[in-house]
Amino acid sequence: MIRQIRWCLSPTHRDDIDCGGPIAGFAGEIPHLSKAAQASYDEGLEHIFNQIAQLVLEHDPTLTREEAHGRAISLYSHMVGSVLLSRAASASQPALADEILKQGRSSILADLSQPSANPPRARTVKFSLPGLYLG
Repeated sequence: MIRQIRWCLSPTHRDDIDCGGPIAGFAGEIPHLSKAAQASYDEGLEHIFNQIAQLVLEHDPTLTREEAHGRAISLYSHMVGSVLLSRAASASQPALADEILKQGRSSILADLSQPSANPPRARTVKFSLPGLYLG
């Protein structure tokens, strides 16, 4: 996961607009497309969120699926925003464009290195005694 984040927020990826993903590249245009095209885009976006959520769960198995999905949305939004802003600034202010990527990368990696706010989930053990159910 760390490797993918570093690549996504690299000058190489930023500068390779032709090979960049359509999810980020077309984000601003989606509201102008047909409902069918918007639905297709949304499906692709949800697919990416689910893939990232799986990586988040592998990185932090103490999270619930819903927490990992929320974290995936946040991470991907941060990555896409950083790449888009960096691309916008790269021609006229290359140092700023690189700084946007650097700060986005640092922020995301710092967030991932923080332990989950969730304590490890206790396993529930159910057993019964005659006349008494403890669950």
